[in-house]
Amino acid sequence: MYVIRNEDPPSNHPFFFVRNNDLCVGQKLASVRIQEIPDGVQRMGTGATTWEASMAAALYFSCNLQQLRGDLLEVGCGVGAGGILNLVWTLLSGDSCSKGGSSLRSVSFTDHNPVALRYCSRNIQEVSASLCFELQKLQVFALDWNERPLPNSGKYHTVIACDCAYHHDQVESLGQALKSLLHKDEGSTIHLFGPSNRSALLELLQYLRVDLNMLVQ
Repeated sequence: MYVIRNEDPPSNHPFFFVRNNDLCVGQKLASVRIQEIPDGVQRMGTGATTWEASMAAALYFSCNLQQLRGDLLEVGCGVGAGGILNLVWTLLSGDSCSKGGSSLRSVSFTDHNPVALRYCSRNIQEVSASLCFELQKLQVFALDWNERPLPNSGKYHTVIACDCAYHHDQVESLGQALKSLLHKDEGSTIHLFGPSNRSALLELLQYLRVDLNMLVQ
């Protein structure tokens, strides 16, 4: 995981998730059912299934809820598994900053794939019905990071992208979109999750650091 900010943050260290088939994540707190698109990767693209980066993000935020703050947007949410789990963590924590929880105001799930967004909406509806969290602050809408200007530019204090950097010809457009979406407030943060050896992700980090003059940790 990489953290990107407009300004210098408090001193801390980046978190790296190491895949381990024997990883113990503790006792069961809730049950979440996520419906993916059957045979979707071949027909509908990468947003049809849940990738490891989304699970890594969910594990990371379960221990760092304070980093889910303000207005949050996820780029390339797919069927919504990672973002839904983040909502579950905030619900279980009582959504309390004073208790080390999150300080979320709103959550937006976005993707360019309309079929993935329909599945995402259904998954949110099903989980909200079983766990009773409020839908008023949630939005699901289409977002193409090649679009200019982007809707709600400069609104979001937390921007999350899981496994979005895989095409080299999309790096600059993705980087510009991420910076455009980010609020100018101190502490506003982009969280990038993906394989640390993926060349397109490393190129994106370099572009954010050098060309867009952002702090990358």
